[in-house]
Amino acid sequence: MAKKKKRFKLAANQIKTLVSGFGGCIASDKITVDGEPVAYMIRNEPAAPEDSGWMFMSGTESQAYINNAENLEVYAVNTIANYDPDIIPFLHAPIGSSYERPGNEGDFEPCDGTEWEPGDEVESPPKQWPPPGFPIVEGEHALSGSWSLTLPAQFTRRIEDGALVLWRPGITLWNLGYKNDKRESQAARLAVFKNVMSDEATDVRETTKGGVTRLTYSLVEDGVHSLTSIAVSDEGHLHTSIYFDDAADAATALRIAESVTAR
Repeated sequence: MAKKKKRFKLAANQIKTLVSGFGGCIASDKITVDGEPVAYMIRNEPAAPEDSGWMFMSGTESQAYINNAENLEVYAVNTIANYDPDIIPFLHAPIGSSYERPGNEGDFEPCDGTEWEPGDEVESPPKQWPPPGFPIVEGEHALSGSWSLTLPAQFTRRIEDGALVLWRPGITLWNLGYKNDKRESQAARLAVFKNVMSDEATDVRETTKGGVTRLTYSLVEDGVHSLTSIAVSDEGHLHTSIYFDDAADAATALRIAESVTAR
């Protein structure tokens, strides 16, 4: 059965940059779909470098509702701040902190032994960079036997869900390569990608260099900035999604996308 498409309370163009640098979080559909305010916020140990650890609930969720993973989604913390700006003063609270609105209204109060309050010293140490245990890559880097790109700074490398992921604080690249098994022309395959491109895409560019045709476009979804790049050669294509926290990194993302070369 196909997953039902959600109708969010806020449209993508209503999401403004209220906070940055916090990464991702988990939030209930009660907030993002039904428009209910945040009543509970808890900061767990992050599951990944780009995870803030924050989880936001409206307080009206039943246990059965929470147990259904389709009722929870991953968002940029900035997105949830747009739904309920009252969370912003608490976002610097250390891991293990939790807050609630008694009766689902009024001001947030610490719970579960939390002592940190807005204005207190930020206790969370900065995330270690580069993180231990991950390969570090920089400059011209081979993604595979078919594709390479040029990185302007140090990135770490990992494999996740079949994708080659390159990341550093504030910017993450997901790379997936495909073969041209049907031996279709570059123009034919490019037409398919254009046909499925989001109607909200901006800064659409098409360039050809070194036997590779590149289609790039920008999106802002749930407050997250991204640049999609599809590089098409005669042998296959590389789909790269570049996510970044700060809109000022759009130029860096485009420079990386334009550096993709067929090997």
